[in-house]
Amino acid sequence: MGKKGELVQSVLDILQTLVKIERVQDSISPEAEAAMRRDFETGNYVQCIKRIRANFNMRVPLKAEYVGDGKLPLPGRPVGSPAVVYLPAYMPLFGTEQFNSLLITMRINRLLLTTRYELFVTAVAHELSHVLLYGLHHPLCESEVATDLLPMLFGFAEIRRRIYDWDAVDRLGYLKRSQFKAAYHWVRACQPRTPPEQRAESLKKLIRYQNEE
Repeated sequence: MGKKGELVQSVLDILQTLVKIERVQDSISPEAEAAMRRDFETGNYVQCIKRIRANFNMRVPLKAEYVGDGKLPLPGRPVGSPAVVYLPAYMPLFGTEQFNSLLITMRINRLLLTTRYELFVTAVAHELSHVLLYGLHHPLCESEVATDLLPMLFGFAEIRRRIYDWDAVDRLGYLKRSQFKAAYHWVRACQPRTPPEQRAESLKKLIRYQNEE
């Protein structure tokens, strides 16, 4: 296995651990995504965040704050953070009354509100992954790579794929392009509604990625 193959295998190993949290879900339905997009494009960002949160099966209250006019990281050029979630020193266990009554603050760079819908959703989903992993007291809660991968299990893989389609960059967030492609096809092969022929094609690509030098 070459260097690229090792990078690919590292994310597949993480996915095998994360899938124990939740079985791989199908992509977000066209109707649900249309509602999220409509909320974003009409400036109803809080409602958009709530819809994203619902896909994680979380009820924890969220407070959104819009801050700064500084540099917003572009795909492949991480400078600062488009969004940050603030968690308590000790996180109550996910699903408990204490967790569900905890007010979580998410600070969002105002420039993120003027960019593509897909970038907004991806940034918010990443931060909500932090909330879920810390709430589960998961061993990978401090892994940014795991936090990037987790939304893909909850239906956000297609939304993130579109970002890679329009931006010819080697990295977005904490995943290199090769790692994302492998993770995408792993998720696609596991999704219940993926047609058998597409599942077989994704598995073929996975094998190829794992053997790249």
